[in-house]
Amino acid sequence: MRIIELDSCGSTNDEAWARQDGAPTLVVAQMQHSGRGRLGRRWESEKTGNLYTSLWLPAPTDHTWLALLPLAAGVAAAETIMAFWPQCDEKGLRLKWPNDLMINNAKCGGLLCEARWSSGKMTGMVAGLGLNLEHVPELSGGRVVTALRAEGFQGLTAPALWAETWAANLMRWVATIAKQNEKSLLQRWEELAHLDAFPLFETHEGGALRRYQAMGLDLSGRLRVRDMTTMRESTLDQAP
Repeated sequence: MRIIELDSCGSTNDEAWARQDGAPTLVVAQMQHSGRGRLGRRWESEKTGNLYTSLWLPAPTDHTWLALLPLAAGVAAAETIMAFWPQCDEKGLRLKWPNDLMINNAKCGGLLCEARWSSGKMTGMVAGLGLNLEHVPELSGGRVVTALRAEGFQGLTAPALWAETWAANLMRWVATIAKQNEKSLLQRWEELAHLDAFPLFETHEGGALRRYQAMGLDLSGRLRVRDMTTMRESTLDQAP
């Protein structure tokens, strides 16, 4: 795995695409000025201390499990936090569908996975992670955010070390999926999501607020839900 450390960049995802040479490539930046998340949201900082990193991976032979990459990236991130901060369970560390890391009911990190295609052929895939280690960013929209330091973490927060640990965890899960052992990933994600304690969530679909009860994942990594208005059960897609 190639590791590229940058003082500053626009987006670590974009840098990973630009700098990859066909082998797994990890980019970690001290600051990120044009980071992006789902739904056009921004994930950036003018301060050093938080984690901004992206891992480029070659296209898998079997594209059917591509939708599992965000789950694997989330599990790898949660396991990385647990490795550096064994007491994080006391703060309510959990995964929130589709791509959030939560502590004490506040968002501390997010993931963005992307795949690119050329002439009908996948050219690779990138998993990006932003994790608030030291600083709590100012966000609009009423979202509650936090940082590990604000929740009591007192360990070292060298971003490069966190990035390398996360990348190693992610590649291990990708190898597990490639061996057609998807169930172990799905089970681990459900464990870390604590759906028994946090089953309800909201989404905005077509301008309308919808409330769901999470019931677990199907074998394709989609979230099984019950609509709390209609009580109908369905699945929500999770695609990179």
